[in-house]
Amino acid sequence: MYRSMAASIVHSGLSLSDLLAIKYGDIRKELEKGVTPICLSLTRKKTGIAFITFMGSWSVKLLKNLFS
Repeated sequence: MYRSMAASIVHSGLSLSDLLAIKYGDIRKELEKGVTPICLSLTRKKTGIAFITFMGSWSVKLLKNLFS
């Protein structure tokens, strides 16, 4: 789990609080289709500013390992 979190932070540039705010439903469609990188359209928890970022193949692989 921690490797997945670290990879996701490195790839996406998210803060830990923004990463922890992501729900499975936010990434489910692309994760289940095998899309990489996963596009995330989010709003920063701290500032309320909308932004787009991506999770690369390493993050996606580790996430899939968590859910399988």
